[in-house]
Amino acid sequence: MQRAVRRMVEDEVGGGRRLGLRVGLNTGEVAAGVQAALSYTVIGDTVNTAARLADAAGVGGVYAGAATQRATRDRAGWRRLPPLRRLKGKREAVEAYELLGLRDAPGARPGLGDEAPFIGREAEMGRLAGRYLEVSDRESSHVVVITGDAGIGKTRLGTEFGRYAETTMSGCTLRVRCAAYGDGRLGPLLRLVRQACGVEPDDTRAEMADRIRRTVDRLRAHADSRKDGTDLQSALEPLLALVGAAESPPRPTGMSAGSRPPGTEARDIMPAAVANLLRAMSEETCPLVIVIDDAHNAPPPTAAALADVISRLDGSVLTLLLGRAELSRGSELPGRFPDAEVTALAPLSGAASARLLRAYLGGGQLPSADQDRLLAIAQGNPFYLAELVALLVEQGALTGGSGGWQLKPGSLAGRLLSVDLAAVLTARIDSLPAGARAPSCGTPRWWASGSRYERWRCCGRSSRLACHCSWTGCRRTSPSWSLAGCSGRPIAVATRS
Repeated sequence: MQRAVRRMVEDEVGGGRRLGLRVGLNTGEVAAGVQAALSYTVIGDTVNTAARLADAAGVGGVYAGAATQRATRDRAGWRRLPPLRRLKGKREAVEAYELLGLRDAPGARPGLGDEAPFIGREAEMGRLAGRYLEVSDRESSHVVVITGDAGIGKTRLGTEFGRYAETTMSGCTLRVRCAAYGDGRLGPLLRLVRQACGVEPDDTRAEMADRIRRTVDRLRAHADSRKDGTDLQSALEPLLALVGAAESPPRPTGMSAGSRPPGTEARDIMPAAVANLLRAMSEETCPLVIVIDDAHNAPPPTAAALADVISRLDGSVLTLLLGRAELSRGSELPGRFPDAEVTALAPLSGAASARLLRAYLGGGQLPSADQDRLLAIAQGNPFYLAELVALLVEQGALTGGSGGWQLKPGSLAGRLLSVDLAAVLTARIDSLPAGARAPSCGTPRWWASGSRYERWRCCGRSSRLACHCSWTGCRRTSPSWSLAGCSGRPIAVATRS
């Protein structure tokens, strides 16, 4: 439904606030039938509550009641919201959830970290809101670099601030992620253009070209009123080529097809075209927020292309570069912006972690000693905490409900490692110095495969995290990755063959 509305508003070329859709869902008993010789309809408290949920949702949002969330949580991701109070016709507060998206694999374990309330980052949100207002008032661009350990909450902070800018400040947010591999030099730029122009994954080549032309025409109409629409018109051809909808390769403005200098490729003019598009967007929906996640993954050519785009943005644009600590230690992307504000995201405080744990447990609480042990293991990392709670619940070691929870004795002393947590630990170890990463020969380890753990010994032929190891009691030898340094005793680690 939301996708259909987004497609419809692409045809809108008039002024004023752009159209959008709010959706409210609720599950329960209704009275259905033909009412007073009118068309078939449904009435009742369930319907009224759905309408009030729709009123409370932001444009483009989907809110649902508790019964709907419980019935669909294996198919969709939901975030619990603070109880909605003072809804028309409702005396009591209404339990509500916000739709995050549909699950790729039905039945997959819910991601507690994404679905929990946003806790413990009020100071960071306040600073970003301040930068947003400065960018809007001064009509100048600004870059904020946010770094931190894997799982510390960078992506969530960027997502929540983007939502805040859209719903509270009436701004526009574009979010892209830099892939670790297989993305191509201009992958993030391609996704920026697709988002900005409303291009859907299943669009045909003709539909993509039509959406981009309509977006450029709309922005040109606004820019021409300011007498600066020429650059946007010259950007159309490269933008079409970037998304694969051009009929011929683009060429630099003012050049004929036969006069292109040797070595000049179409992709060399694309960063300028993308910058022109984003600049025009910032003038139409001032200001514009651009969130570039996992920026540490960007290889030098991609980082250079992104930096070229960002450096050309002279309007009201706030750019957030999110990544691990190495992003601020030599990456070309933030290095191009000496005035960029660099913020290291610290672990959550003990009080915030405790609040987050209670949210993960649905408002229930653990005994103090168990809670302290669990929080000590998580070390203020929201993702670690979510994965530990989910894993303990799956294993039956953590049981209970809203009335209280109990942790099975000795459950924190065993081997606790999920696949997702293993990937995050790999990322953290990747950022360590070479000496700290190298495992010592002969130390027993454990290999995690689902719920099974196999013991192996390092043979000493290690390079980075890769290490050729032989399985205990088996003649087979295969390369694996260790996820921990030697501790002198068997520990839980994951390997990647």
